[in-house]
Amino acid sequence: MPGRRCSTWADPEVWHLTLTDVAPLLGPIPALGRLGLWRSGPELTAHVLAHLPHLT
Repeated sequence: MPGRRCSTWADPEVWHLTLTDVAPLLGPIPALGRLGLWRSGPELTAHVLAHLPHLT
């Protein structure tokens, strides 16, 4: 919520996402960098899910 800090590093004028139930990947996933939120394509999604077998 703008105006409320979720950490000392947070900018008070923007929205923040708090992630829960985070799982580490087995290794790096090659992906192009982008600014802001974006949707992954089917190939990238399949690559990530291959590293997280408990989600399939």
